[in-house]
Amino acid sequence: MAAAVRLADAFVVREAGDTVDDRSRRAMWSTDPAELARLAGDGDADVRRGVAANTMTPSTVLTRLAGDGDVDVRHYVASHPSAPPAVLARLAGDGDVWVRRSVAYNTAAPPEVLARLAGDGDIIVRRGVAINPSTSSESLVRLVDDVDAGVSDAALDNALDNPRPGTPVDPRTLPRWLRR
Repeated sequence: MAAAVRLADAFVVREAGDTVDDRSRRAMWSTDPAELARLAGDGDADVRRGVAANTMTPSTVLTRLAGDGDVDVRHYVASHPSAPPAVLARLAGDGDVWVRRSVAYNTAAPPEVLARLAGDGDIIVRRGVAINPSTSSESLVRLVDDVDAGVSDAALDNALDNPRPGTPVDPRTLPRWLRR
C-alpha cells in the first residue's frame, strides 16, 4: 500500500517498507529525471543530498534544491558540474562558507561569480577562485596581490598554466625566478 507524504511543493509516494536507505540509494544512482524530481522533495535530508550529488540530476531540480534548508544539500548543488550559472551566483552569497567554497572550486562557475568570490573574507574561498580555470585574468591579477601567500601563489600558477587572452601581463615574459 502506498502512502503519500505532503511536502512544501511535492508529494513523495512511498511504498510499504520503503526505507530512507532505499530512497537514498535511488537518489544517488537513479538516471530517471522524474524519479529524481520526486526524491528531491523527500522529507529526509539524506535523500535530498543524494539527489543533489547525482550527476544525472536535471538543472531544474538543482535549482529547487539550491534553496534547501540543509547546508549539505546546498553544498552538493554548489559542487555540481551542471548547476546553472544563476544558481551558482545565488549560492556564492550563501551564509555558509562551505557552500561558497564549493562554488569557488566549481569549474562551471561563471567568471563574474568567481570575481565576486575573489573578494571573499575566507582564504579557502579565495584559493578556490585562484586555482579555478574559469577565473578571469582580471580576477587572477587581483588575487596575485592577495595577503595570503597561498592564494597569491595559486593565482600566479593558474595564470602561468592557463594563459588567457587579454591578460595584462603575459606570463611568458615574467622573470624566470617568478615563473618557478
